[in-house]
Amino acid sequence: MKSWWWKAVAVLAAVALLAWVVWPPKPIDVPPVVANGRPIVLNIRAQEEGGPIRCAIFDSAGSFKTRENPAALGAAKWDEAKWTFTTPPLEAGKYVVAIYRDTNENGKLDYHPLGYPTEPYAFSNNAKGSFGPPSFAAAAFVHSDDQTVQVISLD
Repeated sequence: MKSWWWKAVAVLAAVALLAWVVWPPKPIDVPPVVANGRPIVLNIRAQEEGGPIRCAIFDSAGSFKTRENPAALGAAKWDEAKWTFTTPPLEAGKYVVAIYRDTNENGKLDYHPLGYPTEPYAFSNNAKGSFGPPSFAAAAFVHSDDQTVQVISLD
């Protein structure tokens, strides 16, 4: 190839790198804290050992289905012989909780090549799905103006 072609490729790569430095990727949106809401408390029945338990709370069927824009995210904590997770204050409404045990601590739910999860998982109301997660309606619970407590069995 001609040398001018390699120079053009080098210039384009430099421009792309400069653009990434000047305009970095958009950061992940953190759900807003609601001043007049109340937290949701999760009590998770699981053994202490086995890796962290990660939690996501969804406020709509669309976000639950796509697993995008959760109302709250976090990891449960081992406290006084039980796993607990408390959300920031959330407005009253319907919510679904999805949790999984990150056994290899890689920060994501792992899947078998055939598509089913290889790590323990559970949903609010201990709802079960067939060939996938349960529906939003089956796993949804009503969060009122008072503090809501959900008990979920994982192991």
